[in-house]
Amino acid sequence: MVRRAVVAAVAVGATVVSGLGAAAPAEAASAKHPRVLPVSASDDYLVYRQKTASVAGLYLTKRSTLYWIGRSGGRHLLTDFDPELFPTVQGSTVTQSARPNSIFDPDHDPALPEHVRWRDLRTGAHGTTELPASDDYAGAAPGGWVAKRDVGAAAGAHLVRWSTTGAVTDLGVPIPGSSLFTASSGPKGVLVSAQNDVDVDSTGLIRYMPYAPPGRWRTVYAAGAGHDATCGRPTSSVVVCDVHSHGKHSGEVLLSLTTSRRVWMSDHRTVCPTTAFVAVGSSAVGKDTTDLGPCVRSRLTKVGLTGKVTHSRVRWGLHGSGITAGLGRILLDSPDQRRIVRLASVRSTPHTVVTAR
Repeated sequence: MVRRAVVAAVAVGATVVSGLGAAAPAEAASAKHPRVLPVSASDDYLVYRQKTASVAGLYLTKRSTLYWIGRSGGRHLLTDFDPELFPTVQGSTVTQSARPNSIFDPDHDPALPEHVRWRDLRTGAHGTTELPASDDYAGAAPGGWVAKRDVGAAAGAHLVRWSTTGAVTDLGVPIPGSSLFTASSGPKGVLVSAQNDVDVDSTGLIRYMPYAPPGRWRTVYAAGAGHDATCGRPTSSVVVCDVHSHGKHSGEVLLSLTTSRRVWMSDHRTVCPTTAFVAVGSSAVGKDTTDLGPCVRSRLTKVGLTGKVTHSRVRWGLHGSGITAGLGRILLDSPDQRRIVRLASVRSTPHTVVTAR
């Protein structure tokens, strides 16, 4: 394993602003327009990106910087990470895949080994680990990250869990006989979903394994041959997946990780069919993006495993991005992207956790 500190990455670019009329004096103060966007979050930490556009005369300078906060607040610069290559955080560990040289470097070689940058936000420990050629990084996990290990075996690809200490735990073959799957780690386990290929139909399996005690792969949902699914990050109890059948959209479904219970969003006439949901706690939460049909643009919708549907009483602005699950709550950026707020439920009073500055 190779570890090394990496220089903090802050992306800066300058362009000429058109249509501003006469040039402002060079010594004039810059106008700054900071925005904050959630990047990734766990139950205890939020990583966010602040983007600042500073106007001085005819020049627009853009800057992106990563920060993190814990449940108790604070504001800490996240060094070692590229703000344009979204890192993921799980538990107290934030990770990011990176080649040893930039894709903008004329000597860039995509065949070089994959590296994973990591930092423990609780202890401050950090480093960079080189992965073997067989491993494909799949995102942060508590205390490290998960990777798909494909050695070309007929039995199928393995999933492995890396620790920041360098220890590797083999989690076995999640989809027997296949290497066509994606993986996503939750706070207590890891989920995989089978994928279609050009010449190979998916098995249609969505499977989950708890980290502790060392568990077995459990089939959460079997969609059938030719089906595949795109799943979000699981919580400790549920996951939201977008299921397709032979390339055609079937719909979003909320799946329990511990029981056979599932809820299809399309079964509820008041749920907007175009809303993208994420798993928050034991429910699915989404933000409508249109006013067509049953949709109310910028309204929040919560769907529970019992099938109960709850809508917010207010609209959350016509701008801003979607929903992030983190800090044990629902996280949203404000319509002007100057704040990130936290809600206990879709009808709760928002509390500001981050302000752009």
